[in-house]
Amino acid sequence: MSLSHQRLAISVSEAAQMLGISRARLYPLISRGEIPSFKIGGRRLVPVKALESFIERQLQLSMDESGGYASAS
Repeated sequence: MSLSHQRLAISVSEAAQMLGISRARLYPLISRGEIPSFKIGGRRLVPVKALESFIERQLQLSMDESGGYASAS
């Protein structure tokens, strides 16, 4: 898929669904700046790259806490 057809930002509902969490869990992450977002009109959007970065940070934290490898639990 070419870049011109990929969405660069998604709605909060879509972002929560992609992460497998509820919108209620996602909004505090956005409020604390852990996941950047922006508004266009009245709609809040989350950059897809911001989700990817958040996941990478979470994996790194998990690996650091577990001594070098992420656990599946």
